[in-house]
Amino acid sequence: MRMIHLIEIWVVVFFFTVTIVIPAGAAGSAMMFRMNPQHTGDYGSVSGGILPNGLQKWVFPTGTVVVSSPAVVDGVVYIGSGDGKVYAIDAATGTPKWTFTTGGYVDSSPAVVSGVVYIGSGDGKVYAIDAATGAQKWTFATEDSCEPMREASSPVVVNNAVYVKGCHLVYAIDAATGAQKWIFTTQLSWESWNRFSSPAVANGVVYAGGGNRLYAIDAVTGTLRWATVLPIGGPSSSPAVAEGVVYVGGYANVVAFDAATGTQKWISWIGVCCITHPVYSSPAVVNGRVYAGTFEGKIFALDSMTGARKWAFNTGADVRSSPAVADGVVYVGSGDDKIYALDAVKGTRKWAVKTGGRVDSSPAIVDGVVYVGSADGKVYAIENGVVPSPTIPEFPPLFPCILLSAILALVIVVKWRETNIFI
Repeated sequence: MRMIHLIEIWVVVFFFTVTIVIPAGAAGSAMMFRMNPQHTGDYGSVSGGILPNGLQKWVFPTGTVVVSSPAVVDGVVYIGSGDGKVYAIDAATGTPKWTFTTGGYVDSSPAVVSGVVYIGSGDGKVYAIDAATGAQKWTFATEDSCEPMREASSPVVVNNAVYVKGCHLVYAIDAATGAQKWIFTTQLSWESWNRFSSPAVANGVVYAGGGNRLYAIDAVTGTLRWATVLPIGGPSSSPAVAEGVVYVGGYANVVAFDAATGTQKWISWIGVCCITHPVYSSPAVVNGRVYAGTFEGKIFALDSMTGARKWAFNTGADVRSSPAVADGVVYVGSGDDKIYALDAVKGTRKWAVKTGGRVDSSPAIVDGVVYVGSADGKVYAIENGVVPSPTIPEFPPLFPCILLSAILALVIVVKWRETNIFI
């Protein structure tokens, strides 16, 4: 019996040893468009010091143009395509896990929360899809009728509510059931650039553009907090909220408003005026700077307090992609078919990768990899290309485990002999 007891101890120790040597390892996440409900585009320090250097990790082909921006959760990339499908792709290998077909193009960017993918489609519906299996959980039919750009808006999920904007209607939908919570009517706009604007949510308030106005709406009741008119036209980008300020792209400008009152704080003219040059690129707000692209193909860095220009970088075509910032680097796509990495402080180019079509998709950066879509119908994963040497490997060789196990077994055998356990 004592021998059996010692063997049981050895087995427990062996598996405990394997457990502490081979950790589970938690992957990073980018749960929704612009990283968070505030749409700041701030991915923080997500790469552990390993910055992507423009080497291709994998390329995944869809059926046609990819405008949708990826969400990356638990090692899976979720993204829509103009072929009407939503794809779940293994983030490590680029192989498909599942595909879900909607009734229209999918330019909307997914939000992935609590195991559910929420996304809009050109068929006028918002879909809730099981993130693990790709099975439909529910659909919500919107009431907007402005074809052909229905539900290009990207959902935001906060406190069990899904917020999404159509042409002139803002919806709050129950995340679990798909039931409508409330609906808010904004000023109607038939300009195409106004319909791509997605709501941002911060401190219990939904911020959304409509017509020539920016609206602040109570997230619980759907009642108006305030509305303000933008100079020369209306919001053409999605708003971003940071440090009590709402930043939004307009016609050739970026405007900052007080988040509580709607009072204008500053305006910065970064494009050629006026209505033919909307700023589609949604501002990223990180470390006291606002980053946005223009119709003229430039990326600007502005002081978040004053709107003063810090630097400008020229790409080869118009910029509709929204910047993402991680580890002091700005990542953004351009109509010149490239994805750029720029120094966030200096504005100098670190690298650029050319795809087969314009890049209107906005990058997501997770675990040192940049994920982005392209008009060539492909999803790209761009990495550093240098395999890091962590202190504890995610998948270490078995030799250390076997060696430690052998030593423990030897100790047990010696003890057995000392106590004459075999007699």
